[in-house]
Amino acid sequence: MYMDEIKIPEAAALIIERLNNAGREAYIVGGCVRDCLLGKAPKDWDITTSALPAEVKALFEHTYDTGIKHGTVTVLIKGESCEVTTYRIDGEYTDKRHPDSVIFTDKLEGDLARRDFTMNAVAYSPKTGFVDRFGGIGDIKSGIIRAVGEPAERFNEDALRMMRALRFSAQLGFEIEGKTFDAIAQNSALIKNVSPERIRDELFKLLLSPDPLKIYSLKQTGILDCVLPLLSALLEERHEEIKRCIGLVPPDIAKRLALLLYSRDKKSIEGFLRALRADNKTIKDIATLSGYMKIQNDFSPYGIRKIICDTSPAMAADIIDMQGILTDEDTSSYKNILKAVIDNGECCSMAELAVNGTDLKALGVADGRQLGELLKKCLDEVLKDPGKNNREYLIKEVCNICTH
Repeated sequence: MYMDEIKIPEAAALIIERLNNAGREAYIVGGCVRDCLLGKAPKDWDITTSALPAEVKALFEHTYDTGIKHGTVTVLIKGESCEVTTYRIDGEYTDKRHPDSVIFTDKLEGDLARRDFTMNAVAYSPKTGFVDRFGGIGDIKSGIIRAVGEPAERFNEDALRMMRALRFSAQLGFEIEGKTFDAIAQNSALIKNVSPERIRDELFKLLLSPDPLKIYSLKQTGILDCVLPLLSALLEERHEEIKRCIGLVPPDIAKRLALLLYSRDKKSIEGFLRALRADNKTIKDIATLSGYMKIQNDFSPYGIRKIICDTSPAMAADIIDMQGILTDEDTSSYKNILKAVIDNGECCSMAELAVNGTDLKALGVADGRQLGELLKKCLDEVLKDPGKNNREYLIKEVCNICTH
């Protein structure tokens, strides 16, 4: 895992070089260094520097202020963007989330000391190599998440760090160092200071991780009881089922949350998700999938066509998958039926029906409830037998209904 150097992208290397040529220190820092040491490709390349924001802006032609109050300038170079942040020491965190003020410093160690975990407090530059004041490289090699300095202080500064520790543990397969874990449990009530959106983002990332069962660490530390009591109760009530099933569910947030929530009624599920500020599509998908997970579904050709009609082909596939996971049933035959329905282009919606409202009104059917009921009748006939999606046949059937 350990390496003597990191291959930095051209844009980041040019920024560091130009800052160095101007007499300023500059390093890549944080998650990008951690990911490189783990052999992963970083999503972002963050740079920390002794240069003040005004100096950074003067050195580069294309910049914009992304967090100028906290010393962050985004530099655009070679078609890429990198956040460049001045070394800083944070002031008080009265809101338990953001520093009230920052003090710029010319000492890298002061900047690293304010970071959350040792694995995120390692800096690197091609000129200097690694700067590791807190043993982050050793913790990365050992698979340990350890707070920088005193854990309780770090969590009092930014309460979201508690959920980040648990989420990183799930994503990376790291263990949380004992003192750090104990501090999370002892300070779990601080999570109430964090916005629902931030809690949602960390929860979703944890659930999409390779080890979604780490959701129980949120319960063990008391975080769920503080901000998500419904989820805490479900983890306890359905412990065996969740433990057996969640690892079998593909990393899709709607599917994994549906597994956790489906035993509750639709109103409770939607209320829980709205409180987390989930988007409307996610709420609808989870509520729909949960509804079907409560019942024994009909996966005959007719039943599958009806499910597609009421939802979508993709949702029908998800419903089949989730029933297979819940019941430990071989659903391959149902998937074959679904595939045949889709491949054959069978009618599964009113829009695909061979007749429409205009056709029926031409037969003398009054606009309104009767027209709607007749169209539903036609569609149901076709869902039972796709071969009946024929205009002449359906009009004849409607005429028979109207005259009897």
